[in-house]
Amino acid sequence: MNSTPHSKLPVLTIDGLSGTGKTSITSQIALDLGWRALYSGLFYRYLAHCQLTGRFMVKGDTTVNHVLQLELTNLTCRVSQSGEVIVLAANEDLTQRLSTEEVGRTASELAGITEIREQLLAVQRSALIAPGLVAEGRDMGRVVFPEATLKVYLTADEEVRVQRRYNQLNRCGNDVKIADVAQMQSRRDVRDQQQAYQTLSGEDVLVIDTSQLSITSVKQKIYEALYQVKAIHKPLTSDV
Repeated sequence: MNSTPHSKLPVLTIDGLSGTGKTSITSQIALDLGWRALYSGLFYRYLAHCQLTGRFMVKGDTTVNHVLQLELTNLTCRVSQSGEVIVLAANEDLTQRLSTEEVGRTASELAGITEIREQLLAVQRSALIAPGLVAEGRDMGRVVFPEATLKVYLTADEEVRVQRRYNQLNRCGNDVKIADVAQMQSRRDVRDQQQAYQTLSGEDVLVIDTSQLSITSVKQKIYEALYQVKAIHKPLTSDV
């Protein structure tokens, strides 16, 4: 059986800051299209979890290589029929643990380490398999898959993003105050925007403000764009 060369496989990248809806939209589109989903933030969150629980401390290239080889091989993700991303490590469900603000803050700090970002490039690019890939993160379209079929950048008002993050934390059983969430998210935004997470710009990027849009509406815009660039062979509705 002939396989499709990687260069011919469709890649949809979805970038944006925390709270713009990247993960939810990525998981639902991957389900709709039957494509593989790549959640780059989960790599960093898992590494953060490992560091916080004492499994390792990042100290240069040697440690990074060791961690990537031994730790990330244990990590798997699946999407439930409701679109929820379930994170498993050696068959242990870590979904709630990886959703905490402490893990998120540490993950953002680890993402600022050049060695980790560079070593993760090969891991992330290896996720591209037939029939296609939906990759979400901060720099998927700019760094990891610069030749992506379609690049999407999601934005949202800061207040909306804070409320979404607050709701998510509460659903996962985290007792937090919205003022604390706002403060932590503001700090993370500064780190993310300074650590090579530059906003994509140009004619080849579809920018969508999700502040007042439902997931269904965002998906519809993306499906229309995918059809225009011939990544899908027929126009889809967002409720496929």
